[in-house]
Order: sequence, then C-alpha cells, then structure tokens
Amino acid sequence: MNDEQLYAFVADARARVSNESRRRVRWLERQLREETSFTDICSALAEGAAAAEMVLLSGRRMRGRITIAGTDFVQLTAADGMRTLLAAAAIVGVRVLCSEDLPPGPTPRAMPPVNGHLIDELETLSERRCRVVIGTRNADAVYRGLIEGVGQNIVWLEDATCYVRISMITDVTVLP
Repeated sequence: MNDEQLYAFVADARARVSNESRRRVRWLERQLREETSFTDICSALAEGAAAAEMVLLSGRRMRGRITIAGTDFVQLTAADGMRTLLAAAAIVGVRVLCSEDLPPGPTPRAMPPVNGHLIDELETLSERRCRVVIGTRNADAVYRGLIEGVGQNIVWLEDATCYVRISMITDVTVLP
C-alpha cells in the first residue's frame, strides 16, 4: 500500500466516523424531542420569559411572555404587566414569537418552574381579594368580578352570586 492509498483509506475512515457521529447526534436529538412533554416545553420557555401566543380550546388567542409554568397551568404576562393564568388542559398549542411581535414594554422577570397547581393560584388570588376575568371553554361564557373563594372544584365571585367550575376554566386574567 502506497502513501496515496493510505491517505485515501484514512480520509474514508474519517468520513465514515464523522457521518456515523452526525447520525448518532441526530438520533439522540430525535429521541430527546420524542420524550419531551408539553409541560417540559412550557417550563423551558418560562425560564427565558419567551414571547408566545397560546391558542385555547375556546378559540381565543393570548399573547405575552411565559413567566411561570406550573404543574397544570402557564402564566402569560402582557407588556402592560397584566397577568393571565392559562389552564394547561385548555391550551391547544403554543407558538413562540419574536420579541418584536409583542407591544413594547419591560421584559417581565421569569420564574423557575413551579410545582404549583391552578387551584393554588386561584386560592392565592382569593386571599388577595383580586378582581379577575375568568374565561371558560365556552367562549361566550366570561365571568368578571372579585374572586371571593375557591372550593374543591369551584370558584365563586362577588358575594357568592357567580360560581364557575374549575375544570371549565381556560384562563384567568388578574385585573389591576
């Protein structure tokens, strides 16, 4: 075997190893994507306060920065600082946006992933006596008022004049 043949053999071997390495990396990346859950994606987006558009079962579209990803909810924060909690079960899809796609405003501080549940957040809003707008799976059914209490599977507003089943809630916007 002369030098040219040896160099050709080594170059061919390097090309095969490089090709196999790239194939292995692609296979590992694919495995990682296939094992990723929607919660994992939302958590990763929340870590960077990513700009996003969420499409809900009701057909509504919500835009903002994902600032919290809980166990069964995601919090979007709008450019004006208004917070909206979205029930994970009501989110059809998420589209990551460029920051320029949102109105100008300060970038909210991202929070690390939390193990909290939507019901815990609703209880906190009740304790703070917050005014909210509650969207439901029926896009026409929207409830507005002071959140006064949270039960096992229900939220009530304003002197117990309005009750909403938690399982039907798609979004809760906290009013200023």
